[in-house]
Amino acid sequence: MQIQGKVVVVTGGANGIGRALCLRFAQEGARLVAVTDIDEDNGFKVMQEIEEGRGAFFACNIAKEDQVKFLVDTVTSVAGQVDI
Repeated sequence: MQIQGKVVVVTGGANGIGRALCLRFAQEGARLVAVTDIDEDNGFKVMQEIEEGRGAFFACNIAKEDQVKFLVDTVTSVAGQVDI
């Protein structure tokens, strides 16, 4: 899969496999990695590990439809699209 230049949203991105995915997508050249999680402290830490301007953190409980809609609307507004 080609990641270079893509806009990526990773749910559960603050820890474990989600964190590893965020960092790998950034390493592979994603234009924006949206780290999303209910764990705000670790989510911000992961965002800070990503090159400045290419990472963003969103506190989001994916079990709440309104929060997911806000997430997608915001990322789309900022980046123009969500690719992955």
